[in-house]
Amino acid sequence: MQVQRLILVYLPCLRCGSGKVCFAVPSTITFCEIPDLMCEDCGAPHFLKIDPNGVEYTRDTRRYPSDNYDDNDFLVIEARCGKRPSVPPDEDRPGFGPITKYPRKRFSSGEVRQVFKQSSGRCHLCGRRWKLTDHGRHGWHIDHVIAHAGGGWDTESMENFLVACAQCNLKKGRGYTPRDIRDALRELVGTCVNNAT
Repeated sequence: MQVQRLILVYLPCLRCGSGKVCFAVPSTITFCEIPDLMCEDCGAPHFLKIDPNGVEYTRDTRRYPSDNYDDNDFLVIEARCGKRPSVPPDEDRPGFGPITKYPRKRFSSGEVRQVFKQSSGRCHLCGRRWKLTDHGRHGWHIDHVIAHAGGGWDTESMENFLVACAQCNLKKGRGYTPRDIRDALRELVGTCVNNAT
């Protein structure tokens, strides 16, 4: 009798960029559909499908978890809102629903000081210490921890902003690259296919 091994897989989150979308798959898998893969950091749901035609990995933008649906419709819906609402939408289902992008926040001088203080004047990516007066194009930036492109109510909240060196901030981008995703999926599919033969 052959024992079925499980492979623990970590994929980059397509919202916050952390490598914490974790799940287990059988080592001999040739087909699977896994909805509601949740990022451990930001709670964004993802969808993974592996079949002989290829691999699909995307954000799951349905309004509710998959238990509430008869069919699997995983279209990525992106909405741009003109104004950020005064109360968080759908607090009982964080991460579910369309990817809503709110306008970028404009900072008052008091908010710049608040971000500097909550970061202790250090770049949250490399640890470099800055002066408050170094804020600017070539000094330090106010960085979105979860990228603005990731969407969601909390991307424009004060808790999502920290100090980052201009160079660190620009290099970080969304926190993941298409290559990171391709490499992670290639490793997953390669491992499963090799173990199946």
